[in-house]
Amino acid sequence: YGENEHQVASFNDYCRALISRCHYLVQQWGWRRSGSVVGVIFDFFGSQNLAHLRNEEVHGSPKFLENFADSPSLAIEPADKCFHIFLKLLALSIQKLRATGSMKDVRNLVARTIPNHNRQHLKEQTVYERDLAALRNHHDLLGTLFWAAPPDLRPAVTLLQRLVAPSTSHKEACLINIRAWNHLARFIAVSEEVTTSFKPFLQWRNSFFQESLHQFDSIASDIHQQLHSLPKDVTQSINDDMVDSMISLNKKAVIDILRASVLASLDVMRRTPNLES
Repeated sequence: YGENEHQVASFNDYCRALISRCHYLVQQWGWRRSGSVVGVIFDFFGSQNLAHLRNEEVHGSPKFLENFADSPSLAIEPADKCFHIFLKLLALSIQKLRATGSMKDVRNLVARTIPNHNRQHLKEQTVYERDLAALRNHHDLLGTLFWAAPPDLRPAVTLLQRLVAPSTSHKEACLINIRAWNHLARFIAVSEEVTTSFKPFLQWRNSFFQESLHQFDSIASDIHQQLHSLPKDVTQSINDDMVDSMISLNKKAVIDILRASVLASLDVMRRTPNLES
């Protein structure tokens, strides 16, 4: 795969069939110790920076992530792509191990499949859809582990939080981070763990919002400062209307992020089962 960028048209279908068969063995045949093959598949996607397979059109997270709070089905759906089937296989494997009390195996599997990629998509850079999809997959993988593992073996919430720095990251990266917060915060908010496990999500949300708000307040001064640092022959071609337009455009992007954060918080509050929550 790494050496040939021109696979035959059936290549992705073949990979999908292989991962689906592994899923079937775990789900239907009771294959409990599936950690070895899960590790192999994880290593493959890890070597591709957690990107989807080439020529796969993927426009979002798998649906089961949006329904963490409702005990979603892990059955394979026709629209699932390879990485999404892998996430279901991973969650299913953890569930099967938990059901038999094999907590050591759960711990090993969680540790084995935590990515160590360091990715930051800066707002000044051109960010491609494939890169954003890989970032979304990183969030989805950590979210799946958090949801499927028992509380004491979950990956730290800060691993998700630190994938995106609101003050420097591209708008689309920030929106991916907010959606990941929303998926997991809803899950915790409706659970019996809400009083003990929600604090990290509160800190994540507050930190994200405050950084974004600070960025909004400093946009004008930052742009003027950048303008003053440019050579005079460059600044002569930049008039006040151009500067105002740039400030307005940057503020609109941050407003979209702040709005998404507030809407995510409202969504979580609406789902809480009681006043204490």
